[in-house]
Amino acid sequence: MQTITAWFPGKDEDMCEQECPVTNAEFLKEQPTDLDLRRLSLLYTKKEIREFAQQLGLSSDAFHNLLHIEKTETWKFEVIRKCQNSFALTFRHIKEAFERANIPNIHRLCKVHFDESKTYI
Repeated sequence: MQTITAWFPGKDEDMCEQECPVTNAEFLKEQPTDLDLRRLSLLYTKKEIREFAQQLGLSSDAFHNLLHIEKTETWKFEVIRKCQNSFALTFRHIKEAFERANIPNIHRLCKVHFDESKTYI
């Protein structure tokens, strides 16, 4: 498996445009792709990803099954992917889990999902 370690989100700040998709109900219904999940895993620390996954109900057994993964970036991605495999994970679930875990700046989700063919108003 190749690891994506960087991408260019188009902006460096954690602030959003006025048409931020994170506040749009249609966007929040969408299921993230593996690429979205990889990007998400790169935005947060290992501790934040663990707290996020616990908010989604990932079991301690699931965490234990990932102990063999040494590379932090890969571990974070696999934890999020385990969450996705547990149920039909949507951007709403992601947003709400980060909010419950008190992990700052949910607007980082804007940097995760790029689909210029869609406009969320």
